[in-house]
Amino acid sequence: MRETTSNPLATTDDRAAALATEGGGRGAGPERIAIVGGGIAGLACALAMQEAAGDRQIELFERDEVDTALDPEAAFASWRRPGVSHLRHSHVFLARLYNLIRDRYPDLLRELLAAGCRELRFAEGLPPALRARYVPRREDDDFTILSSRRTTLELVMRRFVERRGGVRFHPGRTIRGVRLEPGPEGIARVAALRWSKAGEAAGDAQLHEQEFDVVVDASGKSTRFPAWLGEQGVRSEQQSAPAGILYFTRHYRLLEGRCEPTRGDLPGNGDLGYFKFGIFPADGGNFSVTVALPEEEVALRRAVQTTEGFDTACRACPGAARWIEADRAEPVSKVYGMGGLESRWISYRSEDGRPSVLGFFAVGDSAIRTNPLYGRGCSSGALQAHLLAEVLAEVGDPVLRAVRYAAAQEDEIRPHYRSMARQDREAIRRAARLREGGTMRGLRQRLRRSFVEDGVLVASRGSLTVLRALMRGFHMLEDPALALGDPRILLRVLSFWVRPEWARQPLRAPAAGPDRQAMFELLGLPRG
Repeated sequence: MRETTSNPLATTDDRAAALATEGGGRGAGPERIAIVGGGIAGLACALAMQEAAGDRQIELFERDEVDTALDPEAAFASWRRPGVSHLRHSHVFLARLYNLIRDRYPDLLRELLAAGCRELRFAEGLPPALRARYVPRREDDDFTILSSRRTTLELVMRRFVERRGGVRFHPGRTIRGVRLEPGPEGIARVAALRWSKAGEAAGDAQLHEQEFDVVVDASGKSTRFPAWLGEQGVRSEQQSAPAGILYFTRHYRLLEGRCEPTRGDLPGNGDLGYFKFGIFPADGGNFSVTVALPEEEVALRRAVQTTEGFDTACRACPGAARWIEADRAEPVSKVYGMGGLESRWISYRSEDGRPSVLGFFAVGDSAIRTNPLYGRGCSSGALQAHLLAEVLAEVGDPVLRAVRYAAAQEDEIRPHYRSMARQDREAIRRAARLREGGTMRGLRQRLRRSFVEDGVLVASRGSLTVLRALMRGFHMLEDPALALGDPRILLRVLSFWVRPEWARQPLRAPAAGPDRQAMFELLGLPRG
């Protein structure tokens, strides 16, 4: 379904054709493609471009050295990836990415599972009221999550891409800039990358230059390409929205002979307004707990940065406490923190809507960055990688390529980006009210909150039809606004919303944890 938008890059193919040049394609010979960054998004690009039709020469540049001979435990313990600040935070592949791997790369899925990656299936996470009357449907297989430590996911993907061939890897390379040259319709195109060996100081580095037809920026949220291109007159448009949280993760391992708690009995995630947590089963008997806190909760933030404070806070939340019981699991890591979180969308276009640069494409966090709380980073990056590979395989004209890739991002990613930004704004306001000890004042605010808590959330625990509709949006299988835009789903939600409280109560999730004041007392923090 095409989203209506005022963005001229995301309109019809007629617009794209009008922008396309006459005879603007490449010359003879294999197309030379550079991928900058060897994380999940960069590996997904290499994988997708290996698969796509066409004669191409693919080279991947990665600053960090990678030892693919490591086993998953050694990779988690010793793999140094300074360019990936979230390497040891919790990761999942949502169903949109799981389905892509399952359907297009079954050998890769088998290798991921052999390495211990986990398939978390729809039925396993159902709350008790739904589990008792669950009847499977074929679509339920499309709601599967793939979960593991990030180091294991990346290690297996890297080995798989290397073994398939067709991609030349350049580890230990730092990209230093780009060279532009005039392109069709007076639009500059990226003609070459400049790089040096990693570890060389910028002033002393010996620069190398290598020409390419296409450069893909998969270097992540710290990308320097907008600055390099901007210095040469290339305009980028950046939209941002605050995530309003900081992120903290600790890893644990099940004790010998112990099993994970049953999924669905108590929610493995919770939102207390001032404190959010999530449990992430992983490979090799490992799992992680991630806590997200509002940026303004300075005292609470300092407390959970310590291992003692982190575990104390998690033990106060029943859904997390049962996982980290001393007779079930042991901690195997420190507490990893991550800040500077925001949603950001970077587009390369001029004021009249035309592309501002050709032969250059950004994927993953280099292009679209979202609050990691929603777990959509890897799935979004891999989806963009495959959208780009399809465009490059189907279209030779450089202007038309830029237009179609931008349109594909708008169609496939923008609805989810918009939804997440809206939820973040609401969460920031809610956290502020809790700090101030206040409540929602306006009738509209109270009704909206009641509709979510007493309608949507209760219905998702009492109706498989509603839950399945919400899962399609959560897993990026469709626009998340479509579920409640469907009159049949909306009527079901309203039927739960208008019930008396005694009828809704059995369907409510158990209390996720203590209120703010009680949590502060547990941690020995001043109430202010």
